[in-house]
Amino acid sequence: MKKIQLLAGALLVASSVFAQKAELTKKDFVQTKKTVKTLPSAKSVAIWSDDFSDASTWVIDHDASACDLDWQIGIGLAPSGSYAIAAMASTTYENGSAMIDSDLYGGAEGGTDIEDSWITTANPIDLSANSNVVLQFETWYKKYNSETCFIVTSTNNTDWPDLTPDFDATTNTNVYEAFPGVDEMPSNPTEWRLNISPSTGGESTVWVRFHWTGTYGYAWMLDDVAILEQPANDIVLNSAWVSTTGGYEYGRTPSAHVKDTLVLGGEVFNFGINDQTNVEITMDVNNAAGASVLSESATIATLDNDSTVYAEAIMTGFSLGEGMYELTTIASSDADNSNGTNFVNNTYTRNFEVSKNLFSIDGIGVYDNDMLTTNYIGTNWGNGTIVMARYELLVPTDVVGLELGLTSFSNVGGQVFPFLVTEETIGTDDMSSSNRLAENEDGVMITQGHLDSGILFADLVATTLEPGVYYACVELYNGPNEDDRVYILDDETVVQPGNASMFHYIDDATNYTNGTAAAIRLAIDDFEVGIEEAKTALFSVSPNPSNGVFTVIANNADNYTLEVINILGEVVSTKSIEGAINETINISNLNAGVYLVKVSSATTQNVQRVIIK
Repeated sequence: MKKIQLLAGALLVASSVFAQKAELTKKDFVQTKKTVKTLPSAKSVAIWSDDFSDASTWVIDHDASACDLDWQIGIGLAPSGSYAIAAMASTTYENGSAMIDSDLYGGAEGGTDIEDSWITTANPIDLSANSNVVLQFETWYKKYNSETCFIVTSTNNTDWPDLTPDFDATTNTNVYEAFPGVDEMPSNPTEWRLNISPSTGGESTVWVRFHWTGTYGYAWMLDDVAILEQPANDIVLNSAWVSTTGGYEYGRTPSAHVKDTLVLGGEVFNFGINDQTNVEITMDVNNAAGASVLSESATIATLDNDSTVYAEAIMTGFSLGEGMYELTTIASSDADNSNGTNFVNNTYTRNFEVSKNLFSIDGIGVYDNDMLTTNYIGTNWGNGTIVMARYELLVPTDVVGLELGLTSFSNVGGQVFPFLVTEETIGTDDMSSSNRLAENEDGVMITQGHLDSGILFADLVATTLEPGVYYACVELYNGPNEDDRVYILDDETVVQPGNASMFHYIDDATNYTNGTAAAIRLAIDDFEVGIEEAKTALFSVSPNPSNGVFTVIANNADNYTLEVINILGEVVSTKSIEGAINETINISNLNAGVYLVKVSSATTQNVQRVIIK
């Protein structure tokens, strides 16, 4: 059985090529549509452009009664506050870019000023011969809570409005909210487009302003600004989605937990000047062999300029077997199709997997690397930060541990404590041990092997969970040095419902939504750990704790390498052993503390902690 839904609605004039991403909020359980990484239309000859190689082409200013924060224009700009985001990887970054670093300023000023800062083109732009124009720029931006990015135009350089973070851009035709509802750019950099025709088309003198206002945000970076002719015919596939789990888009879903309802959808926006006829949205799912599993389409007779339409196919009464699948969504019209010049932003393709025993909200290792966008989250939010990922179990399930995706710049010696909680616990903010289900109180210490592989398996005592919603959680602690941080990979490729991935901020004991997909995976049933780390103990160590003299025993004969590693990741003892292991180690001459004993063979590897008194 299937049902196709069509929903049409107006889109604001200041519309972008991308769908919007939910803002970080406290326990916001509202679902959002899914962002995809589309491309701009075919390149057009610029009416005007600026690459920030000459700062004199811009006027930098701020409201002196509110703050002392200014934009910067120069070479090698990068945010440098306590929570600095990455520098922008723009096309012409080497010859200059523009940046406002709210994080650095807010941290120095205590985060109380209402920042109000802008850059304006120094000279007017002549658009008298151009009635339909688009402002295009490369950007990198991440939202925190109370800041807003605006683009403002003027035809006389005097009628600039006073702006505040909550200013309603729809009340002034010269003001465009740059990124309405967007939490973070889909890629670094992102090429963004705004239709500024209503305020600038056909005007002989036009000034453009980038205006930042808010309190203690992250940063906003710009490069390669241009004004182009708006294309005559250009429909854009703003977003597309596939969900086997009722709205949440999982990279991997175990076959026992795939619902019998599959939702396919797409959102199309008419960015061109002309109305479009016979707009068709096709949605196909193929298996790993390339054979079609599902194929649906919807046709809209007319899609007006500056408007959007949604198509959604809800399929029921089917099943997907284990394996990799590919979703392809294509939007076309009579005037914008594969034969045209603007078809580059009309297609979206993404993989998803029906797995045997690994559940992951993230798609790292499943999604194509060309579309994958990742960040990280961890003890940069504070020692003891808890990161969480949501999973809905449809049948009774044995959970045996959590698999984590780690960044390569996490530090050896950091510790990860895995546990599970119910959805009801998330709503209370109380993440204390009394509310935890299965919990590994000993935790797992990060080794260089974990960082080299990018994977850490944290085992749990096998626990049977009844059908319901649970959160896989990891409590994170720095290594021996203050800056020895632990970072979990965060997949930002697809915008998820706000509560799909969350974190617990230790300073205010509050859970916050993340709107992304933390790489915390649920290992279930007969999940097999790879060579990175054995699920069960390969060897024993006794006594533990000890005075520095202890014995390592492994009964199975093999060719082993036995290493003792200190908390800095340095190998302090190593031996090669053939056969079974019954080896006494003496490191009593070393400092007291925690050490790692690592035993590995060609097929397996196991690490255990040893405490030396």
